Amino acid sequence: SMQNNQNVFDNLSKPTTCNIFFHKMCVFLRRVKMVLTAILLSGVRLADTDTCDGYRGYPGVPGIPGAHGSPGKDGLKGEKGDPGENGLVKKGQKGEPGLQGPPGRPGLKGDPGDQGLQGEQGLKGEKGTYTVSFFSYKKRDGASRAHQPIRFDDSYVSVQSGKEGVALENGVFISTKKGFYYFTYHVTSQVGICLNIKNGETTIVGFCDTSQRFLVTSGSVVLELDVNDRVSLQPTENNKVESREGADSTFTGFLLFPTS
Repeated sequence: SMQNNQNVFDNLSKPTTCNIFFHKMCVFLRRVKMVLTAILLSGVRLADTDTCDGYRGYPGVPGIPGAHGSPGKDGLKGEKGDPGENGLVKKGQKGEPGLQGPPGRPGLKGDPGDQGLQGEQGLKGEKGTYTVSFFSYKKRDGASRAHQPIRFDDSYVSVQSGKEGVALENGVFISTKKGFYYFTYHVTSQVGICLNIKNGETTIVGFCDTSQRFLVTSGSVVLELDVNDRVSLQPTENNKVESREGADSTFTGFLLFPTS
C-alpha cells in the first residue's frame, strides 16, 4: 500500500497543461492537489511510524497563514526611565502690551515740596456781618437774698446806635444767640462772702473770700450757651453785698464768638 501512495503522489506532481480559458479551474485544482498531497503524506508518515522508525517522509507544504488574532491585554507598567536632556530655553518674540491693571495702593507720604509762587490777589469779597451780644451793669442799693440772682439794675456802658447791650431781667442774662460767652463780676462786701455763677439751676463755678472788714472779690468764667440759657450771679447764706458811693458791685458779660 505504501507503493500505491507513492504512485499517486507522483501522478499528482506531474505538470498539467492548462488552457488560458481554464486558468481559474487550474488554480483550484492545484490547491486541491496540494491538500491531497499533504493528506497522503500524513498517512504515509503514520504508516511508517507504525512499521519502521528508520523511514521518514518528505516535509509537507507550508500552510496558508492564519488570520491575525485579537489584541492582547496591556502589559505591566515599566520602570521609570532616565531623565532626558535639558532642553534649550529660547526667548520668544515680544508680545503685545496687556490691559492696564487696577490702581495700586497709595504710597508713603513724601517730603514737603518747595513753596510755590505767590498767587494773584483774589476778588474783593462781600461785606461780612458780625454778631454783638453784651451787657455790663452795676447794683443799686438794696439787700441781696441768698440763692437768688443779685439784681444789677443800672447799665453804665455807652453804646452806639444799633449796638445796644442786652438788658438783664431781674439780674438774669438770657442768651439770644448760640455761642461762647465770657462773664466776670466785681462785688464789694463786708467780712466774707460766697458767690456762685449759675446757668439756670446748675452751679457752674463758686467763689468765696473773707476779710476782717470790707473786701472786693471778683471771678470770671467762659461758658458755651444755647439760645434761651439763663445766667445769673447768686450769693449763699451769711453775705452782705455792699452797693454805695465808692463801693460798687458790677456784673459784665459778652459774646466771644457764635457757633452754628
